[in-house]
Amino acid sequence: MDANSVDAVICDPPYAIAMADWDKFQSMKHFQEWCLEWGKEAFRVLRPGGIICSFNAARTYHFMAMGLEDAGFVCRDMVEWCYWSGMPKGKNLKACHEPIYIGWKPMKSLENFTFNIDACRIPVKPKVNKKTGELISIQINNKIIPVIEVKEEIEL
Repeated sequence: MDANSVDAVICDPPYAIAMADWDKFQSMKHFQEWCLEWGKEAFRVLRPGGIICSFNAARTYHFMAMGLEDAGFVCRDMVEWCYWSGMPKGKNLKACHEPIYIGWKPMKSLENFTFNIDACRIPVKPKVNKKTGELISIQINNKIIPVIEVKEEIEL
């Protein structure tokens, strides 16, 4: 690919959590160096002001972020992909979120910065009791989440 030729890189690289052979690294230092290498290539092909969004695991995210920043990216933010995937097994906590690194290739001015945050917002629809004004539930992405009211205090 030509240098400065793409607007965004969205990727889900290995997480270095040894879930499969392709996800195993000799050490976390090697993982960070590997992230630096592919990060340099992503940086090369992104135009100035371009965005990189890269998923990773909560416990290895910081190694990936450091590799990408060493490649030249500036961290703009980190967002969470939250999900429910059942109960934990063994001695590990169950993963219920994945951090997503949001970085950009610096440019001289933010005037032409193109990340549209409004397009990322999740609409929330509250359902309110018309008589009492109390919140009954909220709807997020067609999933209705009831509001639970505690009737009495429980001593532990």
